[in-house]
Parts: sequence; C-alpha cells; structure tokens
Amino acid sequence: MHHLKTLGVLSLVTMLLSAGSAPGFEPAPGSGPYMAVLRAVTPVLRRDITPDVGVNVEEMKVEGDWAYAQLVPIDLGGPIDWSKTRFAADHAAGKMSPWAFALLHKDAAGEWRVLECRIGAKAADWPTWIARHHPPDALVSAGENASAPATTPPAVPSSNSPPTAESSPPLVVAPSPSPAASSEVDDPGREPDAAPDGKAIPSPPKKTGSDVATSPEARAAKLTADGATAYSAHDDATALTRFDEALALQPTLVRALVGRARVHARADDLFRAVADLDHAIEIEPRNAVAINLRGLVWVRLKEPGRAVADYDKAIALAPRLWSARFNRGRLHAAAERWDAALADFDAAVAIDPKVEALFVHRGNVQFERKHYEEAIADHGRAFAIAPHPSHLVNRAMAELALGRLAEAVYDTTRAIATDAKMPDAHFVRAQARFRSKDFAAAIIDLDTAIGLKTDARFFAWRSAANRALGRHQEADRDRAEARRLDPKVSVPTTP
Repeated sequence: MHHLKTLGVLSLVTMLLSAGSAPGFEPAPGSGPYMAVLRAVTPVLRRDITPDVGVNVEEMKVEGDWAYAQLVPIDLGGPIDWSKTRFAADHAAGKMSPWAFALLHKDAAGEWRVLECRIGAKAADWPTWIARHHPPDALVSAGENASAPATTPPAVPSSNSPPTAESSPPLVVAPSPSPAASSEVDDPGREPDAAPDGKAIPSPPKKTGSDVATSPEARAAKLTADGATAYSAHDDATALTRFDEALALQPTLVRALVGRARVHARADDLFRAVADLDHAIEIEPRNAVAINLRGLVWVRLKEPGRAVADYDKAIALAPRLWSARFNRGRLHAAAERWDAALADFDAAVAIDPKVEALFVHRGNVQFERKHYEEAIADHGRAFAIAPHPSHLVNRAMAELALGRLAEAVYDTTRAIATDAKMPDAHFVRAQARFRSKDFAAAIIDLDTAIGLKTDARFFAWRSAANRALGRHQEADRDRAEARRLDPKVSVPTTP
C-alpha cells in the first residue's frame, strides 16, 4: 500500500491556523504563532548554551500578548557539552534537568520578548514570575500544569482506544542552525532584550587588552556567529558574506567552513559545499558533524556509496550522533534494506527518544515490513511528540491494513478536522468506507481528494465505488482516466 511519504530535509507540512488566540491557545507546530515564539526564545538558548542549539517543544501556550513555553534544548550534532556553558558546575553536580521554561510578552511593535527563561530547571518559577510580570491567570494555570514534566516520553496511545492528538515530522537531518526539516523551526529572528534572569542582556565579556579584543581570531569568531544567525533567518546572502569575511581573516576556522557549506548546499551549489567540507575535515579529521553533513551532500549528488561511508565514519567517531544514524537509516530505507534501516532508527531512538522524525521513519519501515502493530505504535509516538494530522493518516493506514476500519475512519476524520486539504487523509478514509460498503461516503471523500490532487489511485477507487452503486458509465469514465494517468494502476474489486 502506498503510504504517506515523510517530508524531506527541510520541507515541513504545516497546519493551517486562524490568527486569533483563544484562552489557553496552543499554536500548531510550524504555524505562524508557534514559529514567532520560537524565534524569540531560540537566541536566548543559543547565547547561553551553544550557537547550534535547537529545541523540542513540549508545551506552548499563548494568551493574548503573553506566551509560555516548556522546551528541551538539543544540540543536533550530539549531546550538549554543558562543560562549555555557564551551567557547567550545576551539570557536573547533577542539578540540571533537560528542560527550559520561558515566559514571553509582546512589545509595542507586536514582537515577542523573553521576560524570563530558566534553563536546566525542574520547573518554571511561577511565584517569582507572577510577582514581577503579572501574567494572565489562564497562562499561569497552563504553565503550572506543565511545571513538573514527566521524566519519560509519553505513552504510546493504544490502537484499540480513541487516539489523542497527532502530526508530521520536521526532518532534522543534520546539525544546523535552523530547523523545519530541512525547514527550520529554530531560526532566531530578532534578538530578545532580556536575559534568562529577566535583566537586560549584558554585552559579552571581553578579554583585557584591545589587541586581543580586535584580533583577527576574535573578529572571525564574531563574523561566524553573525553568519550563523543570518543563515537561521534564511538571509543566505548575508550569511555567505559573513562566512567569507571570517575565512578571509582565519582560513582554517572550521565552524565558518561548515557554515558556508550549509549556505552552498541550500543554494544547490553542492560541489562548493563538498569543497568546504573537505577542507574542514582536512583540518579536523575527527569532526563528525562535518563528516555527517558531507554525507547529506553526497546523497543530493546521487552518491549513496560515499554518503554511507561518511555516515559510517561519523558514527564511528561519535556513536551518540543520532542524526548520522538517522541519515544512514533513510538511505537503507530508500534502498529497501528494511532490517538495516530499522537497526539504525532503533539506535537513534535509544539515543534521543524525543525526536519526532525518528518515529515517523521507523513507523514507515515497520509498515513496509508489514509489522502494522509496530507502525501504529510509532506513528502514535510521533503524534504524542508533535501533533500533526499526517501522523494520524500514517497510523490510519496501518489500522486499515489490519482491518480496523472504524479506527482508520476515526483517525482520518480527526486529521481532516485539523487540515481538510490533505488528499491522502480523504483517500485513506475513502478506502475504509469502501471496505465498510459505505460506497456513497467513499465517493464523497474521493471527489474531495481528486479536487485537491490528480492521482490515478483516486480515480481507480472512485471507479470501483461507482460500479458498486450501479453507476457503470461513471465507473468506466473513472477507470479510463485512472489508466490514462497510470497504465499500471490497479482497480479494486467490490468487497
């Protein structure tokens, strides 16, 4: 059965969302309000943790001009090295949680500003925040409910009980200063004007001596940071200029070489990207992030053998670099090496069980192996991490394969209620209704699917539904159109 394809690096299907914010409003992942909050919070995390940090969002609430977010900072290149941050002592003493909590408010220009941000805390400091800022009660209530987060991933919804809410993946396939899959949900946008303690953000400390502060190395580092910020904001022209300037000052600066390679790759200038990465790896042969990124470029150059070799090397150098295992697993899956793909996805999940894309891709592999129960569980986990309707459709397809027609209709109906413009959701529901002999309802779904997308399968199934209702002229017309679009398409028989 044809299943929903997961979206490639840097393509993310986002939910349509109205602009209004109701009390306790939860922005949909990838939506405008969701991204606006992330653009405000991410620079604070990058300033205090690492310039390459990304986030997994566990909770986000918006109430008027106020917002609250509970986040898990992640370094897409591997575990965060807390020893290089201002949290080193707390981390070494075991006092750090994996979470960050942020309180935001819109300024007069309508831009989100971070009022408070607690990194590594076990809960938001609501008593202090309330005293300082007086956020609305609805936001405080939502935040207090999330202030004692679970230490284990959410349970997988039972396939026999009504599902909770679900979604489609951001495919973060490489450490990058920007995510929606290779679309990026953590691009920083404007810098906030408040530090995590709520005070004005101080200027970065400078070493004594003007000769040190203005050294070529210091200027190159600043230009590289500016380039990373521009890249995250999709201002690639500025990013390229800053990386070029940094490398003119310090030609062996690996971070600038890797940053410039990302810009080249996004512009499809793939050979220049490889050249920069080759240079970076020549300088730092054990740089697993650069090697992993070069593997991604080899894939786009249709060199899977070289890509696998780079992924193998990156994994050998950094066994906990989950993105390299994920990338290698995707190559195995594309070649239908299902067992090898599953082994890589299993290993990646063991490293970071909160990455939505891992469960989506593993669920798709389980579907291809006809392990439908496992596929249902994985798509349920993806949905629990990031609710998007395509996760519901993926799960419904596995339910359909097991003959759980009512559950498939239930999941696809929920998906359509979130996004009525998903042709696959209407198509999967049409199949479930067809197999339940509700041919008229199936035709309604197929009409909608055809209106959204021209697909031979849609016409083939509508032909069968029309024939089941005795509408032979319409059935013949649909069958002819299906065969015109795809001569090999199969037309189902009446159940």
